[in-house]
Amino acid sequence: MYNDMSRPTGRACDDAMVFSIIIPALNEEAVIGQTIERCLAARRAIVENTPVSQVKITVVSDGSTDRTPEIARAFAPDVTLIAYRKNRGYGAAIKIGFARTGGDLLGFLDADGTCDPLNFAPMINKLLDENADISMGNRLGPGSKMPPVRKVGNKIYAAIMSSMGAGRVTDTASGMRVLRAASLERIYPLPDGLDFTPAMSCRAILDNSLKIVEIPMSYEERVGKSKLSVVKDGFRFLATVLDAALTYRAFRLLGACAAALMVLALGYGAPLLVKYATERVVEEGMIYRIAFIVAVGVGGITLFNVGLLSSRLIRLVHTPRPSAFKALDSVFSALNWKFMSVLSFACVLSSLAINRNAIADYVTTGKVNVHWSAVVTGAFLVLLGFQFFAFAVMDRLIMLLHAKSARRETAELDDEF
Repeated sequence: MYNDMSRPTGRACDDAMVFSIIIPALNEEAVIGQTIERCLAARRAIVENTPVSQVKITVVSDGSTDRTPEIARAFAPDVTLIAYRKNRGYGAAIKIGFARTGGDLLGFLDADGTCDPLNFAPMINKLLDENADISMGNRLGPGSKMPPVRKVGNKIYAAIMSSMGAGRVTDTASGMRVLRAASLERIYPLPDGLDFTPAMSCRAILDNSLKIVEIPMSYEERVGKSKLSVVKDGFRFLATVLDAALTYRAFRLLGACAAALMVLALGYGAPLLVKYATERVVEEGMIYRIAFIVAVGVGGITLFNVGLLSSRLIRLVHTPRPSAFKALDSVFSALNWKFMSVLSFACVLSSLAINRNAIADYVTTGKVNVHWSAVVTGAFLVLLGFQFFAFAVMDRLIMLLHAKSARRETAELDDEF
């Protein structure tokens, strides 16, 4: 289990603290020189106002076909250039820069002139003061020149992330951040593309062992054409957010969908149940409504089961965050393989009881003479029975794997003594 004490605390840090700035650049010849000059000018402010004693600057030319590498190379030896011919992606460029440059603290900012390198100083101080792993700039404050459609997208992603995790980030895709090098192992893996930053935000919000903080910062209009496609990259960012949610908070995501389906099924079926309870009649035209209720209801229960099983699988990899809803946790714990096995057999037996006359008629005459509603109800119960039985098998398997993992960890601890 991760212990916060393993993270360096406070601002009383090593006198030789090194801060590395990575500038990923793809065809930014119009602005890369200005961005480098601003970073070089910011070095003094960073050293004077933070515990950092040395600032390294590295430009990673991510397959640029213009004069970007040539311009960056002219700043040597103050600036290191990493250039490769084939474009590998925004995230890959930053990760290569981290690996090649090193340092105690690692920062990056976009090469397009939108971010002010002077913001690195308060980011570093915020990171150290609050004992965080990641510090980032919030570009969505008053006066931000970010295009409106991107602002809306950022707010949507932030709302989704906040609903899944216990933390909150306002600017999910901020392209200016500072990280502890010692935290990279827990932050990785991250994608190679433009979804690198929202993936990092998601991981920090959902992973118990990571802490992310923000500071407000200005955001200017970029120089040149943006590499970001609002539609294509917007869907990619959304997929990244949902992937992270499945990795850490699967039940919140799937459970919400399951609840919506089950509420829909109950709401649509309630009038039918009331009519049957009072009049003992199911009209012939109700077959379509019942078919819909069965499909939606089974779908909701399926998602609920998958979400609950996923949350238990996640516990094999990630330490669960303490829940504020202890009673709800107790209910979910009670929904184990034993309970589901009993429920499975109860559903099948109920189906057989409801259709006992139909079964007897079919065995003796080869025909079914009961009302179709009994057969449909029986089929629904059988489907539920299989659902609960499948859940019981998977839950039992997860329990066995968890026990095996615990035994292995105990054996490893015993070997250390």
